[in-house]
Amino acid sequence: MLLRTCRYRTAAHLHLMEAATAQLDVSPTHMAFERIARSELRWSTAPPRALAAFAFTPTELSGRLGCTFERGSDDLDHFQALGLRLPSGRDVLLLWYERAPVKLTSIEVDGADSAEAALREFFAVTGLRRDEIVWWGEFDPGAG
Repeated sequence: MLLRTCRYRTAAHLHLMEAATAQLDVSPTHMAFERIARSELRWSTAPPRALAAFAFTPTELSGRLGCTFERGSDDLDHFQALGLRLPSGRDVLLLWYERAPVKLTSIEVDGADSAEAALREFFAVTGLRRDEIVWWGEFDPGAG
């Protein structure tokens, strides 16, 4: 099992983490995530689903998160993926296909998970922002 705590600690990120602790009821010193291998992701029987996507490449996201993506391939294409285990135990996958016609890195979660809760925790612990999303899946926080 590949576990590595990845921390992105700048003054701005620390401020975001402290603000998020009030919503998540977690101490700011424990607001970190672990990098896990794609094969270690814990999904329910529901298939994973893409909630949103960034226009960032794996290299750009690696620099911001302090974790490297792993390379692999599936029946669609070669990809780069980064599995994250959030403080709640929720697993998130960042997935980028190398030859996709539109270069986006998707945020994928367990199909049975709450999209809103997953995204709220993901943004709180990674320091990435909602306004950096360029595509929203079925969950669009601006709708309704």
